[in-house]
Amino acid sequence: MVRRARNRDWFTGEVFRRTGIKISVISGDEEARLSLLGVLSVIEDRNGRKLVMDIGGGSTEFIFTDGANIAGAWSMEMGVVHLTEEYLKSDPPGERDLCALESEIKGVISELKALMKKEAVEPLEYSGKKGAVFVGTAGTITTLAALDQDLVVYDRERINNYTLTKEKVGEMYRRLSGMRLKEREKILTLEKGREDLIIPGSAITLLTMESFGFNEIKVSDAGLLEGIIIRRIGETKNA
Repeated sequence: MVRRARNRDWFTGEVFRRTGIKISVISGDEEARLSLLGVLSVIEDRNGRKLVMDIGGGSTEFIFTDGANIAGAWSMEMGVVHLTEEYLKSDPPGERDLCALESEIKGVISELKALMKKEAVEPLEYSGKKGAVFVGTAGTITTLAALDQDLVVYDRERINNYTLTKEKVGEMYRRLSGMRLKEREKILTLEKGREDLIIPGSAITLLTMESFGFNEIKVSDAGLLEGIIIRRIGETKNA
């Protein structure tokens, strides 16, 4: 979100002036490489073609990779905070809300596929039909994995490499979207602050699975943060 902001330079300068902390704003390509580095540090099967998805508040990153080689990466303006504010007007969300939400997500996924083809990255080659693996990282995916296992206490060892089926993601999406906010707040396995965001997040996950022909998604607790740490450790060793 800072990367796209018109007042980015003012913001980073103001943070430095007030706190002495220097913020480095990385490019979308660099973010993709660091996220992949983090994901591959915990995923057991690191070979073959993969679609790695990182759902964020302001955008969702899609990384298409063959092993550690990135074929393409796109940051799409499809974040859970924006989608929640724009489409979830009632509590619980009504049918019109959910239809509008799903229509927006489907449109962005279609745009993603068009961008891929422009860069000669064939969507079918990174689909479930061609044997690719779908990997998800960040809060939405790990929360769905915790919900599916009914984890009262978050355990990253049980999250990493956990497999979520499309059927289960669909069930959770329908169940959560049918609840009022106060009901979702009572679910112990649902991370605080994600009671509303989990609805568009699970919709993104489900509709991406449907569009790319995946019946399963592999879960990674590691992502961008771990990628940054791994790179810094490597830089320190080589210094």
